Amino acid sequence: MKYTVHGFRQKSKEVFELVGLDVEHSHSDGKSTLRREYEILRKRDASAVLLYEKDTDSLILVRQFRPATIDAEDPWIDEIVAGGIDYGESPRKSAQRECLEEAGYTVSDLRLIASPYVSPGITTERIHIYYAEVVSTDRKHAGGGLAEEQEDVQIVTYPAAHASQIVGELVDAKSIIAIQWYILHRQKS
Repeated sequence: MKYTVHGFRQKSKEVFELVGLDVEHSHSDGKSTLRREYEILRKRDASAVLLYEKDTDSLILVRQFRPATIDAEDPWIDEIVAGGIDYGESPRKSAQRECLEEAGYTVSDLRLIASPYVSPGITTERIHIYYAEVVSTDRKHAGGGLAEEQEDVQIVTYPAAHASQIVGELVDAKSIIAIQWYILHRQKS
């Protein structure tokens, strides 16, 4: 697939806020302090879900254009369902909403895998990563994202037995975490 960059412009406070933070903290030696100014991005948290379709023994991922990866060979990346948490929304409700919007699945039982910081050296954003088991009849529509948000989300289905191979091909950290978790837990069952 092709893409064209029509330019860059400075934007702030629409998706994140860049703030300066003047901090003094004790040194690990316990004898002194360090003072430094940091720049951090304040950003809303996000939720993500690894969908496992039991009746087809498949992992359901999505493929979409990710503009921050335009320097990569292919900015269309495979990843687990994910999206930002709306104001006043819980991480769990966000995860359920994103499953329906992006993949077309209704989910009720979500298992929290982890809630790591995305990049704690620069951003406040955490991602709440869930696992959900579904069956094909839980798919209520084709998914694909929201037209009003100009989303173009493709559903990608992988045989669950190939999870180890898939994880080695992914470039998205939340998806790697989720599938590694799946591999460890599938071996136990």
